[in-house]
Amino acid sequence: MKTPTDWHGPVFLMNFPLSVSNNCPNNVIMIPEVQGEYDKTKAASQWLNLYRKITERALVYVLPGHSDLQDLPFVANLGCYLPHVSRPTILLASFSSIPRRGEEVIGSKFFNSFDYLVEQPPYRWEGEADLKWVRENIYIGGIGSRSDIKAYEWMSEQYEMEVVHIELTDPKMYHVDGVYFQLTDTKALVNVSVLKPRDVKKLERLVEIVEIPKVYANEGWTNCIRINDSILHGPSAPIVTFGTLLAKHDFELEVFDLTEFDKSGADLSCLCMHLNHKNRL
Repeated sequence: MKTPTDWHGPVFLMNFPLSVSNNCPNNVIMIPEVQGEYDKTKAASQWLNLYRKITERALVYVLPGHSDLQDLPFVANLGCYLPHVSRPTILLASFSSIPRRGEEVIGSKFFNSFDYLVEQPPYRWEGEADLKWVRENIYIGGIGSRSDIKAYEWMSEQYEMEVVHIELTDPKMYHVDGVYFQLTDTKALVNVSVLKPRDVKKLERLVEIVEIPKVYANEGWTNCIRINDSILHGPSAPIVTFGTLLAKHDFELEVFDLTEFDKSGADLSCLCMHLNHKNRL
């Protein structure tokens, strides 16, 4: 094995929240005057509970922390592993958010310590949070305030990948992980009510859509990770309806208290970056 990706089971990257802060708001959900500062002890405890549960079933690497990078724990934005490429390949983010700039330097050092091919698109793009692998060489990419369509055109040319891009217009769902979650190779949870009809049609041609009821559009149902038959979710308040919906598709819901990270507008999927996709096996 030359990279963590080569491990026979699921592999994720996380970052312990040493540096987490909401001092420099960079989205409409971060309101420190209302939410107050982070309780670092509480954030650490919540993070460790999630970390311990994931490590029961997966290998987890912990990215070294950095005191000047408030959003570094949200590693889903750091970059994206490309499963369709024969050599293990990582694309690093090109951040549009000023407080996040510099995270790619930390990520580059980590990934270059292994035998990854590490590259960075020359256009703004914010990692796995905005690029979801469907199957084979097909991906879903979000375009909006954080990621540019030119980044996906560059990826398509460089890596022979098909990126189906969808427009993100809701200010609270500024990454594609707020509207789309891949359940299986052919089935996805989709926040249909916040997408344009033309983009819903694009998705319908690729996957069977499991529609999220409009009343739950802001509850983070797509901000999850899958490990085998379990869907891990960190809601602001537990919702029985979500578990019922997942059970119809043979998945079990596991709920975690990550409410301290609400102060950054972050959900569970923000805290994890896939280094392979063996979690679907």
